[in-house]
Order: sequence, then structure tokens, then C-alpha cells
Amino acid sequence: MFKRVLDDARKHLRYAWLRVTQPSKLKLDSIVVPLNATAELRQVRRRVYAGRYEDPERRSIKALVRADDSVLEIGAGVGIVSASIASLLGKGGRLTTYEANPNLERSIIAIAEANNFAYRPRIASVGRDKGHIQFYVNDQTFESSSTHDRGRGIQSKISVPQHSLQEIFDEVHPTVLVIDIEGAESNVLSWTFPSTLRAICVEFHPHIVGDGEVTRLVKSLLNQDFNLLLDQSDERVFAFSR
Repeated sequence: MFKRVLDDARKHLRYAWLRVTQPSKLKLDSIVVPLNATAELRQVRRRVYAGRYEDPERRSIKALVRADDSVLEIGAGVGIVSASIASLLGKGGRLTTYEANPNLERSIIAIAEANNFAYRPRIASVGRDKGHIQFYVNDQTFESSSTHDRGRGIQSKISVPQHSLQEIFDEVHPTVLVIDIEGAESNVLSWTFPSTLRAICVEFHPHIVGDGEVTRLVKSLLNQDFNLLLDQSDERVFAFSR
């Protein structure tokens, strides 16, 4: 009990110190985050200080990703999870990362370069069909940007390319799939995955797609012999393996 109180006190003191000093870069796990590189990275500064940025995803991928995996990430955000994935891969591993919001490309590249990683994002949506889709960019908070018109803040509607999920799988042969796409997970998970895909980490958004749709998607994965790993799941982030 005393140790827990002491650990909590240390975390609060560290967070307060970082709020005051505002370092230009900070380590999150083993990842260097260049906090001043872009406006979007500055938006998440306080959660990085607290060690909470995408914490459930980072914990899940640590349990799921192996050194020799081919990882397909759809929805890279600012790229912190991307770098966390890359840090787990060895010479035989590969990361292919997609992000539909073109405003986030600079952040993803900045984090990759800060950690000497070679991957670069593909700026496109992912779905069943190849083409173009409408994407809603929230100009106040990038995390509310989505293929769904969520009616939040100041939004810009843009056209972005969409790559075919089948063609991506044929190209990169992923063994692990990581998804955080603000409600568009229905477009990706409504698919029968090849047996070579052994693990999935997905953040569900029931407030966008509804509880019934999340239930349908989970059942679909269970019917494909994926197991729901409760110990590696947290909040709305679910981990599956087979």
C-alpha cells in the first residue's frame, strides 16, 4: 500500500515538473517523442508527460507483436504507436502504416526520424474497394477527424485516396493488424482474414458506430477462430489472437 502511494506521488511530481519545464522531447517507454516538432504533437504533450498517450494500445501491442512480424497499422495518428511497434520489430520484421489525415504526415515522419526508423506513412484510407472517399478533418482536434461526419468543431471535408484491403494484404502479408480509425473499423473488420493473420489490436468506437455494430464485429472475429485476450485488452481497445 505504501509503495503504491509513493509511486503515485512520484508520478504526480514528475508530471508537475514536466508541465513547468516543457521539454522539447521526451521518452515514452523506449520511444523519443519530439514534442515541438508539430502543432499536433504539442496537442498531446500533457498525455505524453503523464505516460497516458494511447496507453491501452501500447500495452496490447507489447503483448502481441513479435520481432519477425509483418505489422499493418491502419490509423497511425501522430505516429507514437507506430514507433512503439517499430521498436518491437527485429531485422526480419516490417511495419506498414496508413493514416488518412494528411495533416498528420509530418508528425509521423518526425517521430520515425527521431528514433532512426526507416518506415514512412502511406497517406490514404483503407477499405474494401480502391478509390477515393470523403474525409472530415477536425481543425481543432485531430483525434476527432474521421470518415464519419461527427459534427464536432470546425471541420473541413476533403477527398482522400482509399487503398484496397485485399491488395494491401496481397502486398505486405501482415501477421498482426493494428487499427484505430475513429469508427471506420467496420469497413476493415467486415472481412474474412487469411489464416496468416494471427493477431489483431483494435480500438472500437461504439459512440460512433453503436454497440450493436461492435458486437457484430467481435462475433465475426470469434467466428474466424480469433480469441479475445482479456488480459491484453483495456477500455475500448481489444486484443485478439489465434
